[in-house]
Amino acid sequence: MKKKFLFALLLSWASLTTMTGQLSIDSSFANPETVCVLPLNPVSEPMYVPPPFSEGQRLLAPGSISVNFLPAGQTLYGYTCSTWPAQAQTAAQFAADIWAAALTTNQSVTIDACWSSGLEANTLGSAGPSNFYQASNPPFWGPTWFPVALLEALVDANINGAAPEGQAVFNAGRSDWYYGTDGSTPFNKIDFASVFLHELGHALGFLGATEIDNGGGPQECDGVNGHGCVGFLSSGNWNPTIFTRLVELGGGSDILDQANPSAALATLFKGGTVGGETGLYLAGDLTMASNGGLPAKLYTPTTFSSGSTYSHWDQNSFSSQLMKPFLSYGQAIHNPGLALQALYDIGWNGFVPLPVTLSAWSARAVSGQVALQWTTASEHNNMGFNVQRSQNGSDWETVGWVRGEGESVSDRHYRLTDPTPYAGVNFYRLEQLDTDGKRNYSSVQTVTISVKGPTVEVYPNPVGDELHFRLPPAFEGGIAVELFDLLGRRVSMQNIQSNADVIRMAGLPTGQYLVRGRSERTGEMVIFVVVSRKS
Repeated sequence: MKKKFLFALLLSWASLTTMTGQLSIDSSFANPETVCVLPLNPVSEPMYVPPPFSEGQRLLAPGSISVNFLPAGQTLYGYTCSTWPAQAQTAAQFAADIWAAALTTNQSVTIDACWSSGLEANTLGSAGPSNFYQASNPPFWGPTWFPVALLEALVDANINGAAPEGQAVFNAGRSDWYYGTDGSTPFNKIDFASVFLHELGHALGFLGATEIDNGGGPQECDGVNGHGCVGFLSSGNWNPTIFTRLVELGGGSDILDQANPSAALATLFKGGTVGGETGLYLAGDLTMASNGGLPAKLYTPTTFSSGSTYSHWDQNSFSSQLMKPFLSYGQAIHNPGLALQALYDIGWNGFVPLPVTLSAWSARAVSGQVALQWTTASEHNNMGFNVQRSQNGSDWETVGWVRGEGESVSDRHYRLTDPTPYAGVNFYRLEQLDTDGKRNYSSVQTVTISVKGPTVEVYPNPVGDELHFRLPPAFEGGIAVELFDLLGRRVSMQNIQSNADVIRMAGLPTGQYLVRGRSERTGEMVIFVVVSRKS
């Protein structure tokens, strides 16, 4: 209940003075170089989550986020910058445009970005707001730290002067970046647009600002070994960030009910139990609405990691979300996802991509078909919806039309069934048509349909000199099979027509190889497996 009320207050701040109180910006600000890091998870787990908006909507985005690519020789966070590759700049602006299409502000948002080989080898990037400013909204709550870009949007004023709103550093020492923006990231490459989109999320406010004191050296909290703290110190008090005001424990109590600093906070940051409650969760109203009505679990590993703990979604609970703590090879996540709802909850005013208020939108597999359902809370000039499907998230076809209500200020429920989805991953979106002919698009839902009947078997594994295939008895047409080494190089390509056909492995070095095969008749992926070549 408190979380919903907080969100309502935030939305009323554009005028500074409300019926419930006045927003007061303190003169103090913090520039603690609080950065969040994104390390590599060194396994291949191919995934593509397409952007929530069409290219046209990104170009017409009401907000503007510009990237200032720092020249060679400048420093940021103590790292020396190198010359930015042109392809990396293109991918970075692609990511910035996605956030710009999702968030509304009349103020310019500038991100200083450094391309540096000084980062640790496994760190893909790190970022954070350039400044936090303290504000309060009495009598409801006291001093709270805001990332500068958010506070500028709320008060519609430039607080930060000529300084940037965010800062980010990216690893120039890696040779395995993929700079494309099409989601076709090779299984042994790192998608740069995803990394930039992730780090920009931190710069815009998805971070918690936590520490655990080690009792020696520079004071992290209060100098007491084992005490955890959240927020920043001001006039002798540790005041929270706006992100933290939405966090609760597993049993529903507020994290700010704990003393700050305290041993209890340190226990919670390391996934422990305090007062019978385990885990930390973001409990914003919109976050919960997009998470099945439940608070969203935050990342609190048993080993505390400054810049990672508490500032990401839990890896196991949200493995396909942008703001998880690790990114794997082959993963292209170009959708802010649940993090967008979290930013709305802390006060960012969202750009609604449809002229209707879409309060629910889901797709799920049912007996080999896909059931699509959505609900509008209000409609204006709504002719109706084309339900569209894609195999790759880029090329769309219409599978059905549903007429809209036209004008409505109450819930309207819609549904459609796709009787013949593709085997494998299906992407769905709503194309909403206005009565004046304008078209707008919803976010994208994905549904995986298991392949029916027997599959193509690849054997033996490990393999010696010949790789064999066992095709289903009724299989029609050949299979275009490609063999790749772990550097992404194609080392063999062959059409498999029958069980007698093989791929000869003799002469290839020992190691692992990716075998990928598509049906010549349907284009469907029927083989995707890694085999080991034995000596």
